[in-house]
Amino acid sequence: MGKVSIKSEIDLDELFEEAVKFTIYVKEASASLLQRQFEIGYARAARLLDQLEVGGVISEPLKWHITPKNEGKINRNFSQVKAGSGIYCYETESGYINYEKGPRGKILVEVLSNNEIKAEFQQGSCGSTFAFSDPKTFER
Repeated sequence: MGKVSIKSEIDLDELFEEAVKFTIYVKEASASLLQRQFEIGYARAARLLDQLEVGGVISEPLKWHITPKNEGKINRNFSQVKAGSGIYCYETESGYINYEKGPRGKILVEVLSNNEIKAEFQQGSCGSTFAFSDPKTFER
């Protein structure tokens, strides 16, 4: 398990990284939403919400600045990404990420259907090749 630092370190819930990905995908967060998605109780969902806030996931400022591109597999305009077109990699432009608030790394995304994506946060940058190691599937 990782740690988030504010004034002191706190142990992160083992669902923290999945909650980050899910929250980014649905663009909202609430205890009831986390309860339903992860089949957990209210107390654990509330603690996850606290960790998402401390980690800068559900608080300002915006952590990632991406200029969408009209070609290629890196930072591709998401409206152009279609089911069956493979894995796309999203990374922030240098100088735009707030390392005290947001996670460093890249997010890999594959659209499976109009209602389903596969996603995974990984350390590092997109580079020339990228692949899932342990992706999660999210449904709308």
